[in-house]
Amino acid sequence: MNKTRHNLVSLLPLLLPLLLAGPALCVAGETQGNQVVIQRLISELKQNDWILRASALKMLGEMKATEAAAPILEIAQGASNDWIRAQALMAVARIQPQ
Repeated sequence: MNKTRHNLVSLLPLLLPLLLAGPALCVAGETQGNQVVIQRLISELKQNDWILRASALKMLGEMKATEAAAPILEIAQGASNDWIRAQALMAVARIQPQ
């Protein structure tokens, strides 16, 4: 199994409950369970795999995870990949819609 696929498979237990619960998590507010998920997604932002980073950015934006704003802004300002920078900017716009 290649590394990218292995990384995606390792995220399934984390992502499946989010996919099933979806909008309910965002509406329900930040619970302890959400905090664990948010911290895991923030750690995924440091991965070299752009697919993992993009997925984490999308989910953090959808969850409006305010504690992720600073690491996402760092990506928006310093990522070498233009597409990832754009994804980071969209996530920040969802988190801080000013």
